[in-house]
Amino acid sequence: WSNWSSWTDCSKSCNSGFQTRSCLGGVCNGASSRFCNTQSCPTDKKNIAFGKIARVDSTFSGYPSSKATDDIVSSSASDCYHSIGTSTVHFFELDLGLDFRITSAVLHWRQDNGARYIHSTYSDVLVDFVDSNGLVTSSFSPDFSFPISSYPVSFNVPIIARYVNVTVPIGKQLAINELEVFGVGIENINVALGKIAKVDSTFSGYPTSKATDNVVSSSAADCYHLYGTSTPHFFDLDLGIDFYINSMVLHWRQVDGNTYVDDSYSDVLVDFIDSNGQVTFSFKPDFWSPMPAYPVSFNLPIIARYVNVTVPTGKQLAINEIQVFSS
Repeated sequence: WSNWSSWTDCSKSCNSGFQTRSCLGGVCNGASSRFCNTQSCPTDKKNIAFGKIARVDSTFSGYPSSKATDDIVSSSASDCYHSIGTSTVHFFELDLGLDFRITSAVLHWRQDNGARYIHSTYSDVLVDFVDSNGLVTSSFSPDFSFPISSYPVSFNVPIIARYVNVTVPIGKQLAINELEVFGVGIENINVALGKIAKVDSTFSGYPTSKATDNVVSSSAADCYHLYGTSTPHFFDLDLGIDFYINSMVLHWRQVDGNTYVDDSYSDVLVDFIDSNGQVTFSFKPDFWSPMPAYPVSFNLPIIARYVNVTVPTGKQLAINEIQVFSS
């Protein structure tokens, strides 16, 4: 007779969370974890440029770059950022802080007594969207011949960008009233994908890359196998930089429907460690679970660069996949 506890609350309200339950004794048939709230999160239109401070090469006194990201759209000169001089190329480089999925943007410029402060000869002003890797993901030149003082651009397929750079050529000046950028954070990216872990041992033909290729399978060929039982083993995964970690899943090897490891493996330890060497979270997977995966979610994201799996003396482990999700 199954004797399960109640399911825990779902770890997320949307974009796939996890629920778990515990066996309270006897024979418990069924899974101890499951996905929940798998619907996509709403993509509310939010100006993610609001409050960000751009890097500029020049400015008129009293008209700082913060005027262009205060979410105030106005025809007043006092609500604009003004570049100064015409002898060099000018730039306005806005850092959104991290990569976002951008759906649209609007560049507003200065009007003077109903006339445009700039005109159609400014066709060579360039706006670039650039991601965290320095890749230009989209570019456009605003049409300043518009009878209105703003230029909207929308993307049918959202682009990925962290930086929005405005370049003004020699001989021109620009008064930016407001730069609005609309988008949402990138949810649930597996930041472990493609990373190579440091290990102390491995079976021939089952390299560590098998555990970070994002292929979840019950096949032995899709696993990394720790070899030997005479010493503790480690699987130390370096994500490259500190990330805000929302959740992770450890998948292990199954054979003919049975787990490759069992509840005697309760002393396997998983540590999350930041760039300063501080352990920010630790847990021991429940290998008793009839499902060969153990999900962990964090109500408040933890910060970590390293995910280290330690297997004690006398034990072996076949890691099918380790997935670490961050936004």
